[in-house]
Parts: sequence; C-alpha cells; structure tokens
Amino acid sequence: MTLTWAAEQTGDGRLDLLVLGQAGGGLVPLGVPGDEFELLTDYESDTENANLADLIAGDLLADGSEEVLAIDVHNHNLELLRWEETSSLRRIYRFTVFETKVFRGREQGGNEPRQALLADVTGDARTDIVLLVHDRIALYPQTVPEGQTGTGAGVEQATETDSPSAQKGDTE
Repeated sequence: MTLTWAAEQTGDGRLDLLVLGQAGGGLVPLGVPGDEFELLTDYESDTENANLADLIAGDLLADGSEEVLAIDVHNHNLELLRWEETSSLRRIYRFTVFETKVFRGREQGGNEPRQALLADVTGDARTDIVLLVHDRIALYPQTVPEGQTGTGAGVEQATETDSPSAQKGDTE
C-alpha cells in the first residue's frame, strides 16, 4: 500500500509530494518545470519491522515550518521528521504510543494507532496531535518547555523524561 500527501516541506513556498510505502517514504517537489517527477529524498525508519502506514504534515514545533508525522502501526510509534537543508528528511523525535502486548484481547496491539489528526484542539494556537487508538481518542498537546515562549517550542525540545518511551533522533 502506498499513501501520498502534499505539503510545503522544502522551504521554497511550493507544494511537495510525500510518498509513503511499507517501511519508508520519499519527497518529490511539485511545481518544478519539467514533465517528470524526480525523487528528491527518501526516508526509511530504522525501527525493526517498521510499518509506516500513514503520514500527516503540520507545524508541530511552532516555528512556521511543517514537519511530517509518520505512524508506525507495527511498533505503535510516531516518528517526527523534518526537512534538512542537506535535502533529506531526518527523524528528530520518536515515541511509542503504547507498549502493551495485549489490549482487550487483541494480541500484539493490532495495527495501531490507525488514524491521526493535526489541529489546535486545546485552543492555545499550537498544533496538537490527536490519535485514534483502539477504542480511544488520544490527545498529545504541543507543549512549551518551561522558560520558553510559543515560537519554536514543541516536540523537538522534549526530553527523554517527558515520555518514558521517547527516543530522539540523531543530531548529527
């Protein structure tokens, strides 16, 4: 299964096409003169047995740029990807939505989370993550770390202690 999503990702003001396959995805610029698509970059999760089943783009760091939220339904992870000036998508944050092996009789947790929405649900002018997981709606509000304002604050500044299963991306 392949999913596609159009969003401005490269900072050039034009839409880019994000294409997602089983364990990775790619970014194709749109609005570029020419008759052909050219793959600009791709991304493959380094999580064992990853199954990226959905993606959604939005400003999750309150910095005016859109990041890509990729959903790994096999490992029940969310991966936050950011466009780098080196023409690549890089994971900057990953966390596990739930870790239980059995949830109400469903072994291995099923293909969850199965839907995501990015919206300002809390009314604080910051983009929040809303997930449909099993029989629940989970809300992950964008937060501002203590001592910072809303600009540029959010998921990227989170620490390992903010979520017990959080894993930041490499900073190299």
